[in-house]
Amino acid sequence: MCWTGIILAVLDRSLAVVERNLERNLAVVERNLPVIERDLTVVERNLAVLERDLTVVGRNLAVTMRSQCFGLRLFWLF
Repeated sequence: MCWTGIILAVLDRSLAVVERNLERNLAVVERNLPVIERDLTVVERNLAVLERDLTVVGRNLAVTMRSQCFGLRLFWLF
């Protein structure tokens, strides 16, 4: 019976530590939520800018390819 009491006491203390850690972690997460939301807003804006930039790069690449093909055709003509 003695071991059972010791084991239960250790488990009870461990559970109390886990509960305190969970409460602390939850408080940290709640404090960080506004920062995370702001960061996500910035990421969304940056993704929109990146999408526009990639569209421009694609257009520029198409123009470059057409110019090179045109240049090669002129090269073979002369």
